[in-house]
Amino acid sequence: MATPGNAKLALWAGNDFDLRLRLEDDGAGIDLTGTVIVMTMTWPGGSLTLRSDGTSPSITLSDQTVANTRGWFNIHMSPETTRLFPTNTPVSYEIEHRSGGKERTWLAGDITVSTRNNIDG
Repeated sequence: MATPGNAKLALWAGNDFDLRLRLEDDGAGIDLTGTVIVMTMTWPGGSLTLRSDGTSPSITLSDQTVANTRGWFNIHMSPETTRLFPTNTPVSYEIEHRSGGKERTWLAGDITVSTRNNIDG
């Protein structure tokens, strides 16, 4: 089993958060048709899970029938969602690919959440 990649992420509470990633095998995008991408984030006293299977609009797959967009997906969190995260508290995340009854974690790490004087409207 391959070891997941590790990357630190940063988000600003009260702002949009966007992350575009590609899953590859030997440099070629993996066909994500029929799979579910899941991002789980946890912190002391809370958690949030985003999914690409329609239960959450926050993860969308690019067109998997086109070679140059195969394997790509986008993670989006709205300002309302990023406000759910605590500041000055450790937040960890994991991004999984689920297909055919199997799960593989591709990326995991920590999220730094910051804010100052964010005012909406």
